[in-house]
Amino acid sequence: MVVIGAGHAGTAFVDLLLQAGFAGLVVLLGNETSPPYQRPPLSKRLLKADMAQPLHDVDYYRRQGVDLRLGVAAEEIDPYRRVVRGGGEEFPYDRLVIATGAAARRLEIPGSDLPWVHTLRSLADADRLARSLREGGPLAIVGGGWIGLEVASSALEAGIETTVIEREPRLLARVASEPIAEFLARRLQAAGAEVLTGSQVRAIESPRGAPAGSLRLADRMVPAAVAVVGVGARPRVTLALEAGLECRDGIVVDERAQTSDPDILAIGDVTVRTSSGDAGGTRLESIPSATEQAAQAVASILGAGPPAAEVPWFWSEQSSLRIQIAGLARVTDRRIVRQGERADRLVVLHVRDGRIAAVEAINSVADFRAARALIEAAEEVDVDLVADISVPLPGPPATPKPITIPPAPASVPPVDLGDQRPSPGMVGVTYRLADGLEQRVELTPGISLMEGLRRENVPGIVAECGGTCACATCHVLVEPRWLARLEAPYPEEEELLETMPAREESSRLSCQILLGEELDGLVVRLPGGS
Repeated sequence: MVVIGAGHAGTAFVDLLLQAGFAGLVVLLGNETSPPYQRPPLSKRLLKADMAQPLHDVDYYRRQGVDLRLGVAAEEIDPYRRVVRGGGEEFPYDRLVIATGAAARRLEIPGSDLPWVHTLRSLADADRLARSLREGGPLAIVGGGWIGLEVASSALEAGIETTVIEREPRLLARVASEPIAEFLARRLQAAGAEVLTGSQVRAIESPRGAPAGSLRLADRMVPAAVAVVGVGARPRVTLALEAGLECRDGIVVDERAQTSDPDILAIGDVTVRTSSGDAGGTRLESIPSATEQAAQAVASILGAGPPAAEVPWFWSEQSSLRIQIAGLARVTDRRIVRQGERADRLVVLHVRDGRIAAVEAINSVADFRAARALIEAAEEVDVDLVADISVPLPGPPATPKPITIPPAPASVPPVDLGDQRPSPGMVGVTYRLADGLEQRVELTPGISLMEGLRRENVPGIVAECGGTCACATCHVLVEPRWLARLEAPYPEEEELLETMPAREESSRLSCQILLGEELDGLVVRLPGGS
């Protein structure tokens, strides 16, 4: 098995393949020199200490028997001989997975290649941008999409003068509704940003040798010491095109991640596929989409039935705002705006044929999950009722059991570890699956339980949102005697737990559990054996 691309899609595929018991040789080719890492924090947590988050510890791939080749770019796919060429070597394959992702689009204007003009797709990009921002000076962002707004939020939190320039009449013109765009524009302006819509950059200018300059618009100059271009991405399809695969704004795949070549699959941002709620092909750039396609590819490899289709969803994190979007709001009959008393919350529902087709939510996890469940059910709703802000959205039934934490004992009874004592400085955690499997892992203190379990490839810890408390795909059940050792859930976690039909008294989100020496011996169970 050869996988081209060590981003989220490629590594998720390898993880799921190993969890399924695949015993063949796996070669994972990554053109970056950094081990696989979480990509959402690059923009969402730019300038913060936890921006760089590895998906696994550095020794994970060797332990799992995966031949990880870093800094090796695939140069050619020979579908007739079934080999991939790159780095002066040939890698033969029985099945090939292409997960090459997408590259940042660049401006075709004078000055776009100046050294203080940045794009943001990789950890190396983020490191360079962060260093430039820490040197000070005004920031100009070209493009009012998600990347641009997340970078703007990070810069404003650090006190950096920021201007956002968008050529369309509003922000997020292609990816979010007007109410959401207006809400976020007001928040940016309140934080001190200048937002220029309907403005196009004609040139980027800098005196010869100067480390700064300005962006020329039709009617003004915008000074900048750092510029970030976030005007979209293009799928990396060159290898696929040269190999004769069908491409259309991406590599065309079906619901099993299958390309036009029976021996080649493709997953992630590089693909265009038919998805839930969309009769034509579309390219979905998100971690949940990449994870879903990774599961489809594993099912194809193992000859299993395809997993159930998921509702497409996406999230963004901007300062204190958590934005979540599910469904495809392409053609709808009605838009419902639910604005309550809290100024930092907003929910927009998109209705088609009496059914909820899409939801956009800001700081409203309960409404988001309820609306997402309604999208999945595809059942007609009382439109006037869901428009009533005083009535909670109907959603998945929550368990009626009250959530109680037992009083803290004077000390937690010791666990008989026998020869399983943890290595010095490590935290021992035992996890149990519903089928009775039990395994103990040693995790690094100071990280979240979710991060630790993900790095060990524990089945069922999907963590689609990367630990931002937005998806509940890192749900665990904590053995009751350990609950008293945990910090009480923050309101965001409690709100998310309340919407979960699988909630039990001991339910917690593992992304919110910080590992420390006091949790050595922790025992958790994964609900449903998933």
